[in-house]
Amino acid sequence: MSTDFVLSIIKWLPVCPDSWGVHTWQAPSLAYWRPGTWVQRLFGLQTNWCRERWVMPGTDATVVVRALSNCDSLKEQRTNATNPAIKAANFKTLEARPDFFSCFFFTPRKRWLDVCEVTLRADGGTVYADAYSFSAGIVPTAVLGCTFLSAVLSPIPFVDYGQNKNHLRSLRGLVEDEGIVEVQKKEGKAA
Repeated sequence: MSTDFVLSIIKWLPVCPDSWGVHTWQAPSLAYWRPGTWVQRLFGLQTNWCRERWVMPGTDATVVVRALSNCDSLKEQRTNATNPAIKAANFKTLEARPDFFSCFFFTPRKRWLDVCEVTLRADGGTVYADAYSFSAGIVPTAVLGCTFLSAVLSPIPFVDYGQNKNHLRSLRGLVEDEGIVEVQKKEGKAA
């Protein structure tokens, strides 16, 4: 089965209306199991995740986390894309501690779930961050049973069309907007 064939089937799966909130109660289990990353890690693929390492001299981790927590108020991602579905931002902060930040990102219509995690470590006057964003599953969270269906379809690799890179670019931009002038970005493979 090809990815295009599976995605053509998925687009016909019925989605629940936003007012039902199905995507909000299914997202935690999909994020926990992460079936969208299983094949990616097993075969060393990088088609639906992005990792960056940020070095931020002269700042404090609490300032960085406070800046990242502003992601909920973003209306658009930082991207050169003109497609409104790619530009739309729908971040939901999950956890904001001085050593760790995480948030969900839902796509506008079907509510595909991407998860962003930033692990922070302060050393002297410098904060080091390992930022990771990944697509949690191939089935959108607005489809009932998305975690099970994504697990069943996990052998099929899929692409994120650069969305996870856009998520990290948007989060990094929030930190830069806070006045942390020098965020040195280094890209890397997943651990």
